[in-house]
Amino acid sequence: MLSFTIEILSPSSAAISSRTGATFRHGKVFGAPMGEPAFAYYAEWEFPDRDAFKEAARSEEFMATGKDAMEMGGRFHVLFADLA
Repeated sequence: MLSFTIEILSPSSAAISSRTGATFRHGKVFGAPMGEPAFAYYAEWEFPDRDAFKEAARSEEFMATGKDAMEMGGRFHVLFADLA
């Protein structure tokens, strides 16, 4: 299982999920173990396998998510992880 995490919601998410079978989850961050949370919002895609991720990563919609996030002006981090 490969998880793609981005802390900004993008309008292109539905197109990527429907094309690759990915699961998209998102929500408002409500707290942190100590102090204020670093981010106000969290979103992630979970792809069924590396090939599905590669297909998504080559798409126009995937590239649009980064552009959307930058245009929103918020601070964000993108992480790629293999999940057990």
